[in-house]
Amino acid sequence: MTPFAGVGVNVAMHDALDLANAICDKTRGNVSASLKGFEITMWKRAKQNAEATMMYLDLFFHRRGGIAMVEHFAGWSILRQGARETHRHSRS
Repeated sequence: MTPFAGVGVNVAMHDALDLANAICDKTRGNVSASLKGFEITMWKRAKQNAEATMMYLDLFFHRRGGIAMVEHFAGWSILRQGARETHRHSRS
């Protein structure tokens, strides 16, 4: 996984916790079934994070340079501001 989404260590720690829980899961009766469930979840999460990291890689090396990245994160700021305003009005 490329470092452009900043999720590598977090994904690894999440995988390690889920793997430990799968190994210790006594409710399924056997470790093999638990590991299969773990792997299905792990691969789904890995795919989502790989897609995100590739999107950020494309932003970092965009033909328009840093402008594309600034526009992307400015959109996040606008979305967060809108969510705060919606929340503020819903409490009134």
